[in-house]
Amino acid sequence: MPEHGTPRPQTLVSTGVGDVDDMLGGGFEPGLFNLVYGDTHGSVTSLLLSASVTSQLPGFNNGAGSKVVFVDAWNSFNPYTVSCKATSMGLNPQKVLEGIFVSRAFTSGQVEELILRRAEEELDRIGARVLIVSGLTALHLADDHGKKLKQETLSRLVGIYGQLHRLSFQRNLVVIASTELAENSEYRPAGGRALSHYANVHLMVKERPKVTEYVLVKHPSISERKILVWKGKRGHYMPTLDAYFLNYREGGVPCLRS
Repeated sequence: MPEHGTPRPQTLVSTGVGDVDDMLGGGFEPGLFNLVYGDTHGSVTSLLLSASVTSQLPGFNNGAGSKVVFVDAWNSFNPYTVSCKATSMGLNPQKVLEGIFVSRAFTSGQVEELILRRAEEELDRIGARVLIVSGLTALHLADDHGKKLKQETLSRLVGIYGQLHRLSFQRNLVVIASTELAENSEYRPAGGRALSHYANVHLMVKERPKVTEYVLVKHPSISERKILVWKGKRGHYMPTLDAYFLNYREGGVPCLRS
């Protein structure tokens, strides 16, 4: 695998959680294949949806100033949640949604088609520098009826992992993918050893009763570390009445919480 040295790029994409950004040295880094995984879909998906919004912020404001290609194999893309996140950041929800190009996958074959043959073309077509894949291994796991993948399935996935690694490194893209924890493991991502090899950054998310635990398991330039974020720390967003009607007039979605 190609080596990633210093100096590190200056344009990073915020995770939407300040403490996690600090742990990552500022956010998700271009040129790296970032893998987010955990024991529940909720917190993992929240980071991906936040990144689809923050990616559109200018570089001086923790973003990439870029449109986003979002491959959704977890059926996790939620326009309402994205609109709320956009509103909480002072962005126009409708414009943010227009900047996210979502492709839903319903079979493992569609995941392969989208990533291996369509993603690069779509990135070029819209000029996006951010690629997000939700539920990278989910439909392949479903094919094998559980969390343990058959050798044939793993062989198909290796091509996908290699493509994501190549796109991130050769094109200096921000590539973020999500998966779940491997069967009978407290720290390994589902997807086999090849995924652990190809993904440059491993960010594990675990839910606790009062806190969310974020563990940086692997990074080419940052040592392993862990933080706990109180679930109430990120707070709730309650728009003013003026903001509510402004969003409604502009075609946005009134948000009660972020």
